[in-house]
Amino acid sequence: MEGPETACFEKLAPEVKAFLSQLRQTPQPAISSENYQTMRQFLISTVKNIERPRFSGTIEDRTIPGPRTSVPVRIYRPESARPLPLLLYFHGGGWVLGNLDTEEDTCIALARQTPCIAVSVEYALAPEHPYPAGRDDCYAALLWASEQGQTIGADGRRIAVAGESAGANLATVLTMMARDRKGPAIAFQALFYPATNLADDTTRSKKDFGEGFFLTLADMEGATSLYVPDGNDRSRPYVSPLCAHDLSGLPPAFIVTAGCDPLRDEGEAYGARLSEAGVKVKCVRFDDMIHAFLLLFKRSESRLRAVEMAALALRDAFAGAP
Repeated sequence: MEGPETACFEKLAPEVKAFLSQLRQTPQPAISSENYQTMRQFLISTVKNIERPRFSGTIEDRTIPGPRTSVPVRIYRPESARPLPLLLYFHGGGWVLGNLDTEEDTCIALARQTPCIAVSVEYALAPEHPYPAGRDDCYAALLWASEQGQTIGADGRRIAVAGESAGANLATVLTMMARDRKGPAIAFQALFYPATNLADDTTRSKKDFGEGFFLTLADMEGATSLYVPDGNDRSRPYVSPLCAHDLSGLPPAFIVTAGCDPLRDEGEAYGARLSEAGVKVKCVRFDDMIHAFLLLFKRSESRLRAVEMAALALRDAFAGAP
C-alpha cells in the first residue's frame, strides 16, 4: 500500500527529487551541540560562492543598537525619489545557522518587486545566545525601523516583517510583541514555512515527512534544544505562537507552506488560527516543494511564484497602510 511519503515524493518537482535522491545517498548528521559550528561554517562558505543577483539600488551593511550589543543589518534600497516602505527580514536556520548572506536573493527580489527597502537582520544565534536573545535583537530592529527608518529613506509608518522557517517564527512573534507592547505598528507579515509550535512533534506532517525530506525530526529537536534549552519555555507564545490563547489584533498575513515539509501542518494551523481570530490571511501550499525551498531551489518556478505572490501581498498591504 502506498504511504503518504511515497505519494508526496511523486508530486515533487524534478529538481527536488534529484536533490533528495542525492541527499539519501550521503545522509548528513542532525544538528547538535557537537556539530553546529561545522554546519554553520559549511553553510557560510557555500552561500559565499553563490553569485549575488543584480540589484538596481544600493546595498549597505551597518550595525544598529541592540539590547546587548550592536546588531548587524544589511539594507537593500531600490532607487526612488520618495520614501519607501520598510521590510524587516529574518533568515532561517533553526535559530542556530544562517547570516546576512543566506537569504540575499529573497531580500533583493522582495525589495525590487514590492518595491520597498528590505533590511535583513543578523540576530544573535544559539547556543551561544539562546532564547530570548535572538528574539530581542529582532525587536530592537523593529524599534530602530520605526524610530530611525527615515534616515535610510524609509517611511517608518509602513513596516512589515517577513522570514523563513525560524526567521518566520521570529517575524510573527514580533507582531505579537508589538501588539502587546502597544507598538510599533506592523502593517503585514509574510511567513515562509514558519515554525509555529516547538512544543509539539506529533503533527501528521512531522510523522510523514520527518525523515527523508531534508529537514528531519532530529534536526528540529537538535535546533530547538539549542535555542530553547528549558523545555518549559517551548510552549510560551513568544516561542511557539500557535500556543497563544489570543491571536486577535495581529497584522494581515501571507503564509507559504511546502507539501512535503514537516512544518507544513503547524504553518497551516497557524493560518487557520489567525483567521479564526479575525486576521486576514492567505495561505498557499506548494505541493512540489520541501522545506527551505526558497534557499535550495532559487530558479524553481514555485520559488519564483512564492516570492512574487509575497511581493504583491506586501505591495497591497503597504498601499492600504495609514
